[in-house]
Amino acid sequence: DRGAAGPGPAEQERQAEAEALQRELLEDYRFGRQQLIEIWGHASAVAVTKVGLGTLRRGWGRAQSPEPPSLCPSLSREWGRCGHGLGPPGTFP
Repeated sequence: DRGAAGPGPAEQERQAEAEALQRELLEDYRFGRQQLIEIWGHASAVAVTKVGLGTLRRGWGRAQSPEPPSLCPSLSREWGRCGHGLGPPGTFP
């Protein structure tokens, strides 16, 4: 099981890229944390409507995490507390 050994190089690269993007938006462009949560929530909603929820459920990683893997950890923690009305897969109406 690759999950026991930790994330692979590609996953680490994606994680670093997501963290750098978040840092840039927060510091350079002065976005607020709530704005970022809403942007990623909207992007997730658009993705779900384009490819279908069933497709996303099958492809979300080792632990079938409710967050898309591209979210950095700080945004992932906020995922369930934000006000965009979206929740983990299975909670959509």
